[in-house]
Amino acid sequence: DGAGAAAGAEALKALERLCAEIGSRGLTPLTLFEGGPAQIKILDPIFHEVGDRPQKGMELSETKQLQRRLTKERRAASRQLSRDAATLQLLNSQKDKTLRTKRTTERKRVGLMMEEETAMLKKLRTESDGGMDTSIKRYSAKKEAKQANKRVGGNATAETTPTTPEAAADKAAKAKKSKVSYKAKA
Repeated sequence: DGAGAAAGAEALKALERLCAEIGSRGLTPLTLFEGGPAQIKILDPIFHEVGDRPQKGMELSETKQLQRRLTKERRAASRQLSRDAATLQLLNSQKDKTLRTKRTTERKRVGLMMEEETAMLKKLRTESDGGMDTSIKRYSAKKEAKQANKRVGGNATAETTPTTPEAAADKAAKAKKSKVSYKAKA
């Protein structure tokens, strides 16, 4: 056991020396990487001459450049879409216009045909095939029977009425006298 006790005593002395050494340095917080104290960034001015001017966008970060390119592309796409929509609207309005003109011409053509047909039907109705012309054919079937019965007025017939012109004139004068006229007296 004497060898183990001697080794333990030596380890204890080494531990005491290490603790004394660490105690003399002072305690500091643990850090992962040793670095200098934080410092304030100093912005040094950059001077460019007239010919040395960098291109626009050189000072921007890559993400900013990508965002700007994205917005430019989006705006260009929306402009193109609006142009395409306007073109489609123009084409559709032209199609509608041609369709409307075709419909109106067809409507006019059909209306003209209908007018011609109604005029032809009117003309055919007025053409005489003897149906309505009373000089060719009598309109009523009983007209001939009425004309065969020669009643002149009242119960008088053609046989009882005078046929001489003087008698007819006398009869007309009597008829004129028998009519009562109502005239306003002034």
